[in-house]
Amino acid sequence: MEQQETSASRTLVTRRALELVAALFAFAFGTTIILGALEYHVGWGDRGPEPGYFPFWMGLIVVVGSIGALFEALLSRRHADAPVAINADQARRIVTFLLPMVGFLALALVFKLGLYVAMVAYVLTVMLWQGRYRLPAALAVSLGTAAAFYFMFELWLHVPLMKGPIEAWFGLH
Repeated sequence: MEQQETSASRTLVTRRALELVAALFAFAFGTTIILGALEYHVGWGDRGPEPGYFPFWMGLIVVVGSIGALFEALLSRRHADAPVAINADQARRIVTFLLPMVGFLALALVFKLGLYVAMVAYVLTVMLWQGRYRLPAALAVSLGTAAAFYFMFELWLHVPLMKGPIEAWFGLH
């Protein structure tokens, strides 16, 4: 009798597909490093290695490793035993983890509201949505986190972080 997959355990990504995608990303990364290194001299000069020497060889190592991983993923027979890399339930948890991060980046970089506002929104969202905390506790922790980062970076370390119009309104620029 064949076992039926439930919707939560339905396979969305196989291990083989994940290994192929990872190998292709590594190949693209290594190729990018090589192309960047080729903008400089990659040989050995009178005073030692030229500026592109080390990046070129590191990029080449990444490319060769990714080609090996690609062939292993294509030719391996072990995938018949463990076909599931990500099922529907795991994908739901991954999305729950990634959405607040995307929101943080959007608020900070796209809408240019600054890191402190994005930080408050991120911590507040994660505490309410994932942690199921009550609003007063989530607000206190998110505002406290932003305040702690402000004191640590701006006042103690003198490293200004990106600020937006709300910080300017409070006079924190």
